[in-house]
Amino acid sequence: MKLKDKDKREIRSAMGLLTHIGLTMTISILGCLFLGKFLDEKLGTSPWLMFVFILLGVASALFSLYKIGSKKL
Repeated sequence: MKLKDKDKREIRSAMGLLTHIGLTMTISILGCLFLGKFLDEKLGTSPWLMFVFILLGVASALFSLYKIGSKKL
């Protein structure tokens, strides 16, 4: 079964969107996780800053998903 050019473009567009969403969530959460761990080690506040920054990372990821979704509608 051969796909039409329009179908191929739609599949590529959907895959690009899924990759964008996945990378946005991963980078936001993991970046904040590592920043929180680093600050905990430097300030001796383990594990509190890590938890705070993980929550900030999740909030940032959700906000980014909202912005991505509102652009696509």
